Amino acid sequence: GWLIQNSGTCNWSVGFHLVLIGGNTNFGGDTFAIRLPSAVVLPGVIAEISLHLVAPNKPGTYEARYQMYTNQDIPFGTGMTVAIEVRK
Repeated sequence: GWLIQNSGTCNWSVGFHLVLIGGNTNFGGDTFAIRLPSAVVLPGVIAEISLHLVAPNKPGTYEARYQMYTNQDIPFGTGMTVAIEVRK
């Protein structure tokens, strides 16, 4: 999971999601619903966001970049990158 601060001016609410926008794997999905720790994350509040990601079976270095979207499918923020190394 990640600790992410809502540094904007709008509340985050149910329906916000992460969409795959780059990288060499999708870790099990192109879109992930964000389960927020409460119904609304107010500006300035730090929220813990967790996803269920699936690592590839084949050894190698994998990376996926995700962009946050509102419940109205509007992208915002700088995005997040997940990178892992799968060893034999």
